[in-house]
Amino acid sequence: MNLAWKLAQVVEGTSAESLLDTYHAERHPVAARVLRITMAQTAVTRRDDRTEALREAVAELLGMDEPRRRFAGMMSGLDIRYDPGDGHPLLGRRVPDLDLLGAGGPVTVSPSCAVPARCC
Repeated sequence: MNLAWKLAQVVEGTSAESLLDTYHAERHPVAARVLRITMAQTAVTRRDDRTEALREAVAELLGMDEPRRRFAGMMSGLDIRYDPGDGHPLLGRRVPDLDLLGAGGPVTVSPSCAVPARCC
């Protein structure tokens, strides 16, 4: 998606070709992190006492809200934020769930849901 919208902007003449130079700087760290997470997940599949102790410690951490949210964001990619420079703190973040008032009353819409009526 990151490369697609940048290519579209350049092809349409909306942005300069230099926009394409930002792709590596933005996506390479993300790919490196995916590899690190994959290596960690692979490591905890070993069957020895030390790895079992590690699994138990991680399971305990994931029983807490903040670590669970952090790991979920990391594993799903929803925690990725590109630095847009100065501006509002939500710039570069995904759209949060929205509380809307519809004809039938309040509705919560999750932008990550393809069919909002089924996500609420």
